[in-house]
Amino acid sequence: MWGQIFINDLVIIIMKLSVCYYTAMEEEKKFVKLATVYGPAEGEIIKGRLQSEGIEAILKAESLRNLYGIHVDGLGKVEIWVPEKDLEKAQILLTQPPSEDREG
Repeated sequence: MWGQIFINDLVIIIMKLSVCYYTAMEEEKKFVKLATVYGPAEGEIIKGRLQSEGIEAILKAESLRNLYGIHVDGLGKVEIWVPEKDLEKAQILLTQPPSEDREG
């Protein structure tokens, strides 16, 4: 009897810890919109610049842009999303000119 109670308590504790862990992971990876551009090339350039500074970036594009290459009246818009924790750093980075002194 005591062994069963101990196992049940242990299972409950593990489940609670798992919920706390996954909740913390979800909060850490909450993405927010940084900018909207109107073309895939500009979106990819900005994404690359963010990633080169260690900021994860995701591009979200209208499906018509991907299917037909349409870039008119917002149909070709590309949204750039970054983790909420990196938003301020990303905003500052986009206001600065690209660095010219990179080795390569």
